[in-house]
Amino acid sequence: MTTKDIKGFISEIDSVKTDYEKAHALEDELREDFIKEVAKRRDEIGEMAKLILSTNEIEFARDCA
Repeated sequence: MTTKDIKGFISEIDSVKTDYEKAHALEDELREDFIKEVAKRRDEIGEMAKLILSTNEIEFARDCA
């Protein structure tokens, strides 16, 4: 993931901001992708990112209005 990729995501989110669900989903995707990128690191920050991603395995309802 590059700065250019992130700016592209932000631009896409901004372009669909009137569609709240789509904008929110894209925002979540950006955050998830970024955390996955950080999780590739072989240091404490990478380990912390892996721990944060592990919450995806906790089963609970994630639908919110």
